[in-house]
Amino acid sequence: MSKVPLTEDKINTYSQLMRQMQMMGQIPFRTMFALDFSLSNTWIEPKNIVHNPTSDKNPYKVIMQYTQTQVGRVLKNSPVFGYRFGCKHSEDVKCCPLAFPENQNAQFETFDALIEGYKSGLKQTTLFGPTILTQVFKEAIQVQTEYCKKEPLVCIIITDGDIDDVEIDGEMLIQASKYPICFVCIGVGNGQFTKMKLFDDLKGRKFDNFQFLQYNEVERKMEFKCERPDQTLALEMFKELPAAIQKMKKAGII
Repeated sequence: MSKVPLTEDKINTYSQLMRQMQMMGQIPFRTMFALDFSLSNTWIEPKNIVHNPTSDKNPYKVIMQYTQTQVGRVLKNSPVFGYRFGCKHSEDVKCCPLAFPENQNAQFETFDALIEGYKSGLKQTTLFGPTILTQVFKEAIQVQTEYCKKEPLVCIIITDGDIDDVEIDGEMLIQASKYPICFVCIGVGNGQFTKMKLFDDLKGRKFDNFQFLQYNEVERKMEFKCERPDQTLALEMFKELPAAIQKMKKAGII
């Protein structure tokens, strides 16, 4: 079998994605979540769903729950790294561990613990802003270099708003392409995310390390293919990983 991976537009099913990952002979990715705690989350319709820890339709919680099913397939078992950005504690200057300040450790042994950390964080801080990804990219580099060695890291960013500064965030994304990190950014709500989508084609990177998808569009596919919505989401989130693995190997990054 040829070890040339299918491009993302040729990977149309979850089983194809699994075969491609196996073909590349890659161990599962370490996992990091970065969640947007900016105030604009409260403007999303319908109200009282986004960042509502008790709502079964809270997209932040749903995405984490469905991603959990990929442990042992696409993702390594533990630990899971969890951060937040855009809150009153972090503003635009840093990322905070998800359950900060009660728990300053960003490592969670299970996805269930990650989700509990998310709920705890909501009780301890105030939604603020703005949406700036530079600190997320920097934190991902630190996590990868300190904890993952040569293992690749997938950083799943969930955000409700478009970025504020394309140039600054873009420069840091280029720097991050020197490391075995793939960023999967999921936009929730009804925003246009016009500037965010520019990162999919950003020049100057060693490999395509950023994928953006809009949750509303994926959610419609999940509802249509209702038997395994978790696999539908995983397909959309991770179908660029096989090609990224090959490019990272070619560049000597892994």
